[in-house]
Amino acid sequence: MKKSTIKIILIVLLLNIFILSAFTVSRAYGASLEISPKFGDAPIIDGEVESDEWDKAERYNTSLYLGSSTTNGLPIDIKCIQKDNNLYLLFQFELIEKRDSEFLAILISNSTSEDIEDFIDAKMINISNGQDSYNDLYLNNSQYIFEDDIEGNGAGTIKFEGFENWIFTFEFKFPLQSDETQNEENDVALSYGSSHAFNISHGNIPDLPNRIERSTTIIINILEAQKEPPQLDFNIVAITLTSIVFTIIVLFYSYYIYQIILLKRKMERIGY
Repeated sequence: MKKSTIKIILIVLLLNIFILSAFTVSRAYGASLEISPKFGDAPIIDGEVESDEWDKAERYNTSLYLGSSTTNGLPIDIKCIQKDNNLYLLFQFELIEKRDSEFLAILISNSTSEDIEDFIDAKMINISNGQDSYNDLYLNNSQYIFEDDIEGNGAGTIKFEGFENWIFTFEFKFPLQSDETQNEENDVALSYGSSHAFNISHGNIPDLPNRIERSTTIIINILEAQKEPPQLDFNIVAITLTSIVFTIIVLFYSYYIYQIILLKRKMERIGY
């Protein structure tokens, strides 16, 4: 075999390896952050951040990137609260311009796997002409399909603040699975003590995954269920206090009778 033919074969093999490697990278998201939620009061999911409703949550910072790039990302702030049977997420970022339609989608993996095929569940908030809508989706043949049975909740707002930037705010509520609850067939079961990869994706046309413009992936470690302190049974408390008071009265009365008996005996001895 001629040397030129061998060189051509080697070049073709190297090109194939390069293409396959690039494809493999593009098929995975790559986690940029790991989050453990804080226990706190449940925020109102309305796209409006009140002065104190997210105060107990730690603020995390990461960036949304265009395609497979890891430079010049869009900074995004994240907060996470766990309360009762729900997980709450807040996302905020700024853009100089806004379009007629903007969406933020959360793709949820069934584990900490960051392969795109494992992100079988998605929740999306779309803001179109100032009106927000929340949708539940599931992965079917590499395309996300809108579900009729919506699980969870979400809301978003876009506000112009200052003289330059638009502030994007998105709030999500994800139900957690317990022994008493059961998730829908197409939804990822977010159970206590589990960890999952969450992909945060932004774009302007709500078509997943085709119209995702920028994204990043984070890992969220869901806490074990918070144990409520045992509640006092006021009936038992009242009965117990009544018994104690009654016992004290009986003891005092018995002591009083005993002293009278002693006094009577003394009087009899001295001739009274």
